[in-house]
Amino acid sequence: MKVLQPFISLLAILFLAASCCNGCTIDGNNGGGGGTTAEEPIGDIVRVHTRVEAGRSNIKEVTDWRKFYNNESVRVVNNGKGRIDFNDGSTITLYNNTITDQVTAKFNPAEIGLYLSNQGFEGYVPHGSSFSVDMPNGSNVKILGTRFFVIYDRDTSYSVIGNFDGTVLFTPPGGSEQSLPPQTMVDMAPEGGINILELPYGPTNFEESADRYGSPMEGVRALREEYSQPQPGWIATEPPVATEPPAKPITTVFRRLVIKEGDSYLPDLAESWEMDPDGYIIIFHLRPGVYQPNGDPFTSFTVEERLMADWQYARDGNVKFERIDDYTLRFDLSGPDAYYVLDQMSVFEFEVQLG
Repeated sequence: MKVLQPFISLLAILFLAASCCNGCTIDGNNGGGGGTTAEEPIGDIVRVHTRVEAGRSNIKEVTDWRKFYNNESVRVVNNGKGRIDFNDGSTITLYNNTITDQVTAKFNPAEIGLYLSNQGFEGYVPHGSSFSVDMPNGSNVKILGTRFFVIYDRDTSYSVIGNFDGTVLFTPPGGSEQSLPPQTMVDMAPEGGINILELPYGPTNFEESADRYGSPMEGVRALREEYSQPQPGWIATEPPVATEPPAKPITTVFRRLVIKEGDSYLPDLAESWEMDPDGYIIIFHLRPGVYQPNGDPFTSFTVEERLMADWQYARDGNVKFERIDDYTLRFDLSGPDAYYVLDQMSVFEFEVQLG
């Protein structure tokens, strides 16, 4: 009887272990190595034909169909083609040479995201769901309900986004988010240049062309040639530089500091002036927004320089100028000549541009 006791104890331990493990799931395709997990799948991955691989650290071939989980990557090789059907009704069809990394999703509301390293896919996102794709050139696209395609060519770093019939937002490299209208596509160059074109074909045309030419990028190139549209490579690799508008022809006029009408003086280039009662000082306040022919501002220095060069009264030493500021010029006179100076300033002309 004592001999049987260890055997009975061993049976009890095995029975207890089996009871504790009841309900565990073992999935060799999940998490790269077949660990035990209660993780919920985010959709299904389907091999359409030839070779499709998926997984996390341990990427394995998808032989037909299996559940798809968060943070898995997908490789489509050897002219393969695969599809991911997400739990919210979103679906993407991936083509040969496509590489996507860290596909993640959460639902209620549905938010799906992935990193596209090469080639691409076409798909459908229902309204109310959000599908976000990041690419190595820094571009991003958000699909908020439409049939669409996303392509990234790692050889040229160009990305191409197509919006067949819904809402798509795109962000070019180094740029800001913009809306892509339905039935259009956008080319995004690696340094931020964009070109928006009409999208004259439908999802079926895209799929057939991608199948025929072996990859999404080559399929789109063929369609663009068929519809006489420029290829992505023509885009400038730098964002467009803002240019100044063509300069208007310079028009100059001859004006005076004051205008004399009868016995009165009216403002012109000087908007006001003041004199001391004895007539030894006169101060002119110039009008701002006036320019010399070369485009420089017309200032008190401009007036002083011109008068010292061409006005005989000043050249004879009868006036001392003081520039109070850029638009205020004081005349200190050798005699009580303020009205004489005012009269002279109604005759002496300056060539200017008026702002």
